[in-house]
Amino acid sequence: MRSKKWRNALSPILSTVILTSVMLIVALTVMAFANNVFSIQSDTTEFDQAKNIIVNFAGIVYDVATKEGSSGYVRFNTRSGGPYFSTHVGTIEAKAVVFGNPDLPLVVGFTNLFKYKAGAYASVPEKVILSGVDKSIILNNEAPLGEVYIEQKGGAWVVLNFTRIGVLNLGTFNFTQGYFMNGSSIGYKLVNIIQVSYVNITLGSLWSGSGSMNSVATCKNISTIYKWISSPQPIGADKDYVITFEVYLNSQLSQPVQPVTVKGFDLKYINKDGQHLGIDKMIVIVNSNVEINTVG
Repeated sequence: MRSKKWRNALSPILSTVILTSVMLIVALTVMAFANNVFSIQSDTTEFDQAKNIIVNFAGIVYDVATKEGSSGYVRFNTRSGGPYFSTHVGTIEAKAVVFGNPDLPLVVGFTNLFKYKAGAYASVPEKVILSGVDKSIILNNEAPLGEVYIEQKGGAWVVLNFTRIGVLNLGTFNFTQGYFMNGSSIGYKLVNIIQVSYVNITLGSLWSGSGSMNSVATCKNISTIYKWISSPQPIGADKDYVITFEVYLNSQLSQPVQPVTVKGFDLKYINKDGQHLGIDKMIVIVNSNVEINTVG
């Protein structure tokens, strides 16, 4: 009789313990699920913000690259991700073939990447270009010089890549060669100028911080090299010439060569003998070194 009463007294206690345990497990499961959902939403939101910020930063880098000593910055609000800088990820070699002559070197160097790694809960399905184009030669400003894309490599990344050259045909200019002592003109030259631009991003000495972080791009220097190319002789009637540009990434030709057609002469100009005046060519190589620092 006593055993029965004991069992009757123990039964509500066991039921309460079991029910409490089940409710605790359910509560912990719901909390873990809610925490995962929050982390996914937080990392995804942070990653989406980083995409827009780096697209803007690409424009800032290109803008400061045209003005030595200038700088600009963007701010990242990081929680689980953050900016990175990858150095010597590859090599770039750009050259031109002029009138079938041997290669004319333009740019040779290592390539670097500015990147942002997302938190562990953010992901991307494949490489997607956000800004720019996947080309190594940008002709006549057809696209931004900096390419921004997302990719999945051990996590989700936003990548800023300036591993390319810009080729801009500026047209034909008339340059005087001076005057004789009697004041008469010595003559003039016609020159077709082609500008080749390259932006080399480098890692600065400041790279630390957490939370709100500023990435600053500063143009440290701009070097300009002039390659003079005399017009071939003789010049045929209505003759055009082709200069081809090539870019090798990691010693491999990155895309089909890019031809640029230039005039051999202009029908409006003749020399003192009544012959068409040949148009010389000048390739102007503008190499901008932009340093990136990140502090917070």
